[in-house]
Parts: sequence; structure tokens; C-alpha cells
Amino acid sequence: MQMSDPLIDRPVFIGGPHRSGTGMLRAILGSNSQLAVPVKEYQFFDRLSPSGDAVRDLRAVLGWPKVREWQLPAVDAAAMLTGTDGSLKEIYAAPLRAHAAALGKPRFGEKTPYLERHFETLRGWFGAETRFVQIVRAPLPTFVSLSHMEGSRRAVNPVIFARGWRASALRGLDFAACFPGQFTLIPYESFVADPAAWTRRLCEFCGLPPEIDTMLATMDGERRRNSSFVGDDWRPGIAPIDRRLIEREVGPLIDGVEPFLGGPAPLPLALIAEENRRDTPLLARMRTLSVRVRAKLP
Repeated sequence: MQMSDPLIDRPVFIGGPHRSGTGMLRAILGSNSQLAVPVKEYQFFDRLSPSGDAVRDLRAVLGWPKVREWQLPAVDAAAMLTGTDGSLKEIYAAPLRAHAAALGKPRFGEKTPYLERHFETLRGWFGAETRFVQIVRAPLPTFVSLSHMEGSRRAVNPVIFARGWRASALRGLDFAACFPGQFTLIPYESFVADPAAWTRRLCEFCGLPPEIDTMLATMDGERRRNSSFVGDDWRPGIAPIDRRLIEREVGPLIDGVEPFLGGPAPLPLALIAEENRRDTPLLARMRTLSVRVRAKLP
């Protein structure tokens, strides 16, 4: 397989906070006849520590447990990099290209929560052909879903969650405004209210054939796996103090991103500018503890 085939390098990336519908979008877009998106998350930027030896690094990537679950055909890492410059981009793209080729599809994609953190790197690598789809769910139901994932209560720090969610939402609003041809931001609530219309828009944005019925056949199961609460009734699953902490951190974004997408609310430019000065995880934990003490809550 020729690694530099321009037909392959028209990638589609999917990001957004955990439990915001990224898996649902992966299933929908990945069912298109022209696009292959691995089921298991790549997490390339979080895991790889480049050694300076491209073949060695690619071998390490191919050995990651989640990448092994892609069930790629056996191929030597050196052969996968033949004809390339061995750059970090080529190490990143080689397994995704191999996955697409194994499925007989001309284009590759990736879904990893919070992948939007690396949009500028991906755009630098793949240029004008880059397409990035970010989905963001309102913060309170996202927190409840994360806290009750897989049917059991999990300890989730509300301030650290809210800071991560806010950073994701603000990046999405910023990138969607600055790069409208390459980055699109989808409110989860709007998508599930009219999935056919949104899927058609996504096909147009990504340059995919509009195979709407086939693509939406994957939606219901993925949405159920993404909920962690019955129907849309998430409210009983959040403690008042957690809600208060999240509301304070996300401010005007408490109802999600939809009001800022062509709606009455102006883009929160001040929040976007301040985002790089957000608290460290340690300070976020200290803030949570201090609020609980003042409120006389455990």
C-alpha cells in the first residue's frame, strides 16, 4: 500500500468530552462506505513518547492493546513507513491507513475524547483536507453520565470535570469560528433531536456520500451505551453541591454550546482568552474541598 496516497489522506477526526456522544458519532460516520474509524480509541497523543526512531515508535504503537483490537493485518513497521519521511505524522497515520485499507475504504478517521486539543497539530499535518467534528453535550447530564458509567457510581471531581468540559467547549467554539471549513461543532441535544438532518450536514461537511439510513442504523445502541441514566432524566443523579460547583465553573455555558452557535448569545471571547490560565488539577481539588467545608457537606 502506498502511504502517500492522496485519496487516503482526507481524514475525519471526532472529538469532544467523555460521555458527550463521541462513540455515537464514530458509529454513524464509521458506517459510511468511504470512511473507516476504529472502534477502539487511538489515544496517540497521550501515549506515544517519540524515541527518534520512527520504526521503533511505530512498532510500539502497533503493540498498544487498543490498537491490537483493530485487528490489523500482520505487516512490518518498516514496510508501513516505506516511501514516507518517517515523521510523527507518518507514524500516526500508518495504522489508520492500514485499518482503512483492511476494510476496503479509501479514507481514515479517528475518534478519541478531547482530541480537539490536537486539532492544530492535525490541521498542520493534513492541511486543507482536514475535517474535525466535535460533539458537546450540556455539562450537567454529561457529569451524571460519567458518574454513573457502566451502571455503578464513580467518584468524579466536579471541578476537574467542569474545567475539562469548559476547555473542550471553548476550544470548539473558537475553532468552529476560526476554521468553519475544517471544524464543526455539534450540540449533542440538537443532534439527537434531528439525527437525519445532522447526519446529512455531516456528510456534506466531510465530503461523504449521504448514506443516511445505513449510517443511522447504528445510532440507537450507541446512544444507550452513552447515557448511564434512564431516558433523558439525569437530574436525580447529581448532588446539589456538585451542581453548584459545575455551574460556577462553566458560567454561561451551563446549558451547553447551542446558544452560542448562531443564536442570541455572543461568542464568549473573554472565557476563551482566559482558558489558558485555568487552575491546575491540584488547585481544582483544593477549591472543591473548600466549598464542601464552607457548605458543611462531606
